[in-house]
Amino acid sequence: MPSKAWWITLLTILSLTLIFDNLIIWAGIVEYDTSKLLGIVAGYAPVEDFFYAVFAVIIVPILWKYFDKTPRKKGES
Repeated sequence: MPSKAWWITLLTILSLTLIFDNLIIWAGIVEYDTSKLLGIVAGYAPVEDFFYAVFAVIIVPILWKYFDKTPRKKGES
C-alpha cells in the first residue's frame, strides 16, 4: 500500500499537470493532433498528459530505491 507521502505527491503532480498543461494548451504553445488522442480531456488537457505524471510518481521511487547506495542497518529495507 502506498504511503501518505506518495498519495500527496501524486495529487500534487496531477494538480500541477492539470494547471500548467491547460495553460500552455490555452496559450497556443502546445497543440495536439486530435486524431491521435483518446478523446478524454480535463479542460484542454488530454488524459494522455496525465499518464506521464502517474508514471513518474510510480517509477521515480522505484529507481531511487534501486540506485540508492546509502548503507543500511541490518533489517532495514
